[in-house]
Amino acid sequence: MGFETYGGQKIKIDFLSGVPKRPFRNGTDRYEMVIMHDTDSVAPATNQAKYFHREWNNRKAFVHFFVDKSQIIQQSSIHYQAWGAGNANPRGLHLELCREHSKADKLAGYEKWCRLAAWLLHRRGLGVRWGKTLVTHHWVSQHLGGTDHADPDAYLKTFGVSISEMVDNVEKYYRQYGGETKTNPDPVGTKDFPGRGSFKIGHIDPAVTLLGQRLVAHGFGKFYKKGPGPRFTEVDRKACAAFQRSQGWTGSDADGRPGPETWKRLMADPPKSKPKPKPKEKARYQVQAGAFAEQENAEHQVKALKKAGFEAIVEEK
Repeated sequence: MGFETYGGQKIKIDFLSGVPKRPFRNGTDRYEMVIMHDTDSVAPATNQAKYFHREWNNRKAFVHFFVDKSQIIQQSSIHYQAWGAGNANPRGLHLELCREHSKADKLAGYEKWCRLAAWLLHRRGLGVRWGKTLVTHHWVSQHLGGTDHADPDAYLKTFGVSISEMVDNVEKYYRQYGGETKTNPDPVGTKDFPGRGSFKIGHIDPAVTLLGQRLVAHGFGKFYKKGPGPRFTEVDRKACAAFQRSQGWTGSDADGRPGPETWKRLMADPPKSKPKPKPKEKARYQVQAGAFAEQENAEHQVKALKKAGFEAIVEEK
């Protein structure tokens, strides 16, 4: 047992005995995401750590960190997997936020938790990408499986914080560590249709960001005052519905939630607009009003033409 400092925060090292040392799927120390949890019970990090010293093997579960209002305890090495969220275990680190009673205590632990997540992402240069490098246990249940937990959504709501605000807070700390957040580039890494379940009002998914980007590319950016972002909102639905109507669809085919055909057309390059034809210049015709052997006669003719309202000059051939 000892202490380390991660990103300016003091970390109490209290490793569990006998846990397996399994590399991440990309190799030792090559975690690719941080998974945010809450403990589902009001107890400080010390109590949580003691419980898992006794029970990790019986429960077949352990995590990397417990965070409360006053301390952070690390229970397993960040170089190896922990058993915290089903099919996400080979991919990422697990950070448990300990539940507190008062709003002030909740917020104190929350800030430490977000700051730790930012430092761990910055350490590997991963950026903050919702649904790719930063996820919740609930997100894992929905997208990767092997677990059915829905934390920390409900606990965060008890002190007025949404998942979107949590992501923003981690981004804030990540920037303080000197990193580019990389929220928008390559939001899903594929143009395959992710399923209609990704496009429910309030649902957060990287595919929603890509949807918005493609709608903007196809000329429907007027609906967005800011963004697009990872949360599916009425703005996204209205923009998508407008695109669907532009394809000649009506009724349920233009409800604003993309299906496979909408997705396919959005992923295609927008049609190129035909360049406007240049207006033709008006033709001009020159009239020769005579040829004279004497300059005096030519100048006399020019005066007569000008008096009649015509432009006229004398040219010597």
